[in-house]
Amino acid sequence: MRLHAFLLVRDEGDIIAQTLAHLAGCFDSVHVLDTGSTDQTWSIVRDFSQREPRITAHARWEVSGNVGLRAYMFERVRDSIDPGDWIARVDADEFYHIPPRAFLAQYVAPHESRVFAQHYEFVVTRSQFEQWERIERETGAAPQSPDDIQSARARYIRDEAMWFEYRLFRFRRGMRWHHSQGNPFNPGLTARLRIPIRHYRWRSLSQMRTRLALRAAQSKLDPHGDHWQRNDPRVWLIDDADPSLRTWHPNAPRELDLPAPDAPHADLRHLEWPAKRRKQVLLYRSGLPHVLDLFRTGSDPSAMPHNSAVTHIGAPITQ
Repeated sequence: MRLHAFLLVRDEGDIIAQTLAHLAGCFDSVHVLDTGSTDQTWSIVRDFSQREPRITAHARWEVSGNVGLRAYMFERVRDSIDPGDWIARVDADEFYHIPPRAFLAQYVAPHESRVFAQHYEFVVTRSQFEQWERIERETGAAPQSPDDIQSARARYIRDEAMWFEYRLFRFRRGMRWHHSQGNPFNPGLTARLRIPIRHYRWRSLSQMRTRLALRAAQSKLDPHGDHWQRNDPRVWLIDDADPSLRTWHPNAPRELDLPAPDAPHADLRHLEWPAKRRKQVLLYRSGLPHVLDLFRTGSDPSAMPHNSAVTHIGAPITQ
């Protein structure tokens, strides 16, 4: 069994090297599509891919970012993926708390083929934000992201607002993925337990401002939800006295507070209703998805430029 990750990036120069190193240790292949970075992100990705054979830098392609763009990379390489392998939607600001291979072996049943994420959101507290602003006033420069984000950031909350995020799918030979879909067609029966992920959405004052400005611009082209309209950094802050705040460090217990799926008050919103789940079990046991695959159409990978011929809207990109 091999694991294949599909990553979209845009202006993640402060963290992308850390992310790629992490993903290269978790996956057999990592496929990267840059959606128009204006910082050093694409250069870092390309340099990393030349040193690490598991990383493939597909293209820098200036398009409005959405999760379905991973479909182009998937369709480009799907013939190299074997039935029973797992494919993953990964993000540049996320780190798996339990390696996916270990999680799949320990927590996912043989008949389960789709895994949701359990996010641990590493937040910016009001005191941290005020400290950043004070440093900016005193030095004339906004603080930059730390070299090691995982060691530098410790305060987190268990994020129950992102319970609907898919992350892993078991591959079958006929599986197709179209860019209008956030995930492959008929992605499989949902696993009861969600894979824990540490999420570093905000990393410094300068990164917050840059990312919020990008979101504001992109949301005018392609709506991504109300959270992309929250452009004031202060609305993302957490009070230092918030009772949901917890502290983590690299030597903390591996599983944080990962609950058993049958524990009292376990959050099972990601699961289908019992009647629907029974139907899903019958659907996948019947083999019908293999038949439906014959009528599915994936995205045309030739629509995405190749690394050797990347084009920019309005002007060429220097390779």
